[in-house]
Amino acid sequence: MKKYVVLTFGLVLFLSATTAVEAKSWQAEIQEERTKLREEIRNKISTASPASLRQQIWEGLHRRFPFLLPAGINRLAIKEISSTTLPAEIKVVKDDQSITLKISGKTIILRKFGGKSSLAELHVGDIVTARGTWVDETKAVLDTRVLRNLSIQKRYGTFWGKIKSISSETKTFVLETAGRGEQRVFVGSETKIVSRNQTVLTFSDLVIGHRVRVTGLWDSTLKTIEEVKTIKDWSLPPKPTLTPTPVK
Repeated sequence: MKKYVVLTFGLVLFLSATTAVEAKSWQAEIQEERTKLREEIRNKISTASPASLRQQIWEGLHRRFPFLLPAGINRLAIKEISSTTLPAEIKVVKDDQSITLKISGKTIILRKFGGKSSLAELHVGDIVTARGTWVDETKAVLDTRVLRNLSIQKRYGTFWGKIKSISSETKTFVLETAGRGEQRVFVGSETKIVSRNQTVLTFSDLVIGHRVRVTGLWDSTLKTIEEVKTIKDWSLPPKPTLTPTPVK
């Protein structure tokens, strides 16, 4: 029994050492290629700027080790979206060349600061960054793995203001805030509406001019507040009016 334990332990040590050596060898190979590329470029372009030198080194590494640097595009405006459902294609233009971004169920779509997004949130004119694999050497079609929409910034927040207008048909109202201008508020079936003293209200109780507090998902680009959790109407119930008592 002890013999098998010793053999097993020895095998584990051997495999661990082998893996470490392979990892070290792989890293050393990349470092060696990096040094060679630097020397090659320096010999060819003695007057190259540091920025140009770094760019050429990265491009050389990408050619030899394509898995290190994912291909893609940076900060380009959407010109066309083929469909609102997957799979879809998005058209962008770079240096007068049309580029197609292929979007599939495997594509991760993110908002500006990393929040999860979807194809439905994309609009023509939005600025996007994409990473993936070029279909061929023409670099006209990108099999997109990660798409980040820099034009969409959504976060949950609380907003104070006065109701400027109300639409009973769409169950929305325009909230006039002091710091962020007008925001359109979308009231859903899950939205809890209460008065100042926590009495439950309905959408029909909201009135133009009322001062309210809204908590929901804010879209800074579209100036909307969706997925509203709570609305507190601080104008209800009306505050009693004090009538001065005449002094006799």
